[in-house]
Amino acid sequence: MRKVISVLVLAVMLLSLASCAGANDVVRLGVMSFANRANGLSNVQVDGIMDVFVRVLANSDSLAVIERDRLGAIAREHNLSMSGVVDPNMAVSVGRLAGCEYVLLGAVTRFNKSTKASGFGGLFAQVNTDVEVTIDVRVLDTKTGEVVLSVSETGRASKKASAVSIGGVKQAEDSAGGLEDDAIQDAVTKLGQRVLEATVGEYMQVLSGGSSEITLSVGAVAGAHNGSMYRVYAEGSEVLDMRGRVIGRKTKTIAIVQVTEVQNEFSMARVIKNGGNPSLIRRGDKISPISPSEAQSLIKKKEIATSRPMASSLEGGGDVDSRLSDIAGGQTYEPSAPEPEPDPSYSRSVGASSFGDRPAGLEDSSTNPERVIPTYSLAEGEKRSRITLHKNLQRAGKTRNAYNRYAEMYRTYSGDYLAAYQAGMIAQALGMRSEAAQWFDRALAANPNYVPAQDAKTSLESGRSGGRAPASTRRTKKRR
Repeated sequence: MRKVISVLVLAVMLLSLASCAGANDVVRLGVMSFANRANGLSNVQVDGIMDVFVRVLANSDSLAVIERDRLGAIAREHNLSMSGVVDPNMAVSVGRLAGCEYVLLGAVTRFNKSTKASGFGGLFAQVNTDVEVTIDVRVLDTKTGEVVLSVSETGRASKKASAVSIGGVKQAEDSAGGLEDDAIQDAVTKLGQRVLEATVGEYMQVLSGGSSEITLSVGAVAGAHNGSMYRVYAEGSEVLDMRGRVIGRKTKTIAIVQVTEVQNEFSMARVIKNGGNPSLIRRGDKISPISPSEAQSLIKKKEIATSRPMASSLEGGGDVDSRLSDIAGGQTYEPSAPEPEPDPSYSRSVGASSFGDRPAGLEDSSTNPERVIPTYSLAEGEKRSRITLHKNLQRAGKTRNAYNRYAEMYRTYSGDYLAAYQAGMIAQALGMRSEAAQWFDRALAANPNYVPAQDAKTSLESGRSGGRAPASTRRTKKRR
């Protein structure tokens, strides 16, 4: 019996450790109370914005939302006050105590409700009610205190109702109630996507395209519903600031689509406007929520592109999968052995490992994203996003999906020599030697002194000729 109890206790301990390890892989976002700075919305409606954020962000496996009540309890434990509008410094302190990497502060800054009636000459008419709600948010890094996202979005909702003239005054037969909540949902859906992009590098995307009906990666959990409209866009060349940092990418609107069928985690949509060629929409294209009036404006201004933007050397016909379909033969590969641990000899660093520090040069030896990616010429928010994506992909193993994701990351930023190296390692494991050599060359083009890529290329070439092990491997081998 004692042996059984011991086994059970050990099993519980292992499960607890596994649970803690899994939890550490999730980025935590603390959401504070929203301030009400607009006339016309009740405090109850504004307080409910946090709940809408939780629902919108719940579809992410990489982000956990810590709600206001939990943050308030932690603040009270440390004799901190969170009454009223929360000060940013206080928010960062409480978020850090709660184990959050980021905290979100927000306010409703504008509310507008307008009603227009038509048909004044007769007994019956139509009343159009339009509601707009503008919400501002800031996301702060609890480690550095810096603002990683500051953005404003306007949510819109409208309703048409029949009306009857009574004493010369139009009386709507249907209530316009609930439009405020619909507008809030619209704004938060847009903001939620921006938060995911800035904190964990997740985007809403096209899952399948090339026809009049496409599949989207957003479902009911993330706020999609029948009639929701989205802008489909493709990214083009990088935009550099005066210091050479990548601060964004040029985009082209490829199409406007409208949801026709919603599942929990995806939805079907029909194309209501494109540039005349359905094949322009490809798997992996990004999407963003759009209101009917915004869609109408894009169409009226003829801003729907008739061609895709040119991006980088990997840009070509087809989507991410089809561009790489000659590699791996369209199959999904699983690793035959566990992912090897990083070589401990790759420990030299010329920079710092924290997000807030700027290293003096490129990282020459490490395969740890937290050491390599801070050396890139990217905005801080983009660095964080890439670090999170790299960590998730390292856990995915040597699969075709991971290979495609690494290839896509390199396509969007050709300076990501770690992504090129990892793509090469997966290609080599899958037996695609020539492709692996190309990826190692891409990594070395971005950083000629990158030792892991040097050794991997040498090992690959030695394997063909039966040569010796890589020189740097022999050089860094520990003495017994």
